[in-house]
Amino acid sequence: MTAGGVFAPINASNGYMNGVYRYPYDGKLKKYKRHPDSHKLISGLKIPLWEDIAQLAIELHKNVPFMPICGWDMILSGRDIYVQELNYNPNIYAGQIIGPLLLNPQVKEFYNYYIKKVR
Repeated sequence: MTAGGVFAPINASNGYMNGVYRYPYDGKLKKYKRHPDSHKLISGLKIPLWEDIAQLAIELHKNVPFMPICGWDMILSGRDIYVQELNYNPNIYAGQIIGPLLLNPQVKEFYNYYIKKVR
């Protein structure tokens, strides 16, 4: 996103996207229903095979229990899901563009749990 792309938050419980954001180089966050370049509708679209993608991420994460937070880059091609890479330090900045993470009680509980665990 910071290299000129866009950010489309996905509702983790159902796989739907609710708009897309472009990095606010001018300091003004703009939400689009359509991709700002291709004009293809994004808002309201569901990621195909979302449940399979989410389950794969959960199963893969079980193999790295020493990493409480990580990001999985996945590629969907037809009905095939490919894992591109694991990011040990995912960029949580993008998500905070639309609102502070710690306002979400589940996120706050997650961080509090691991802060206590490492102390």
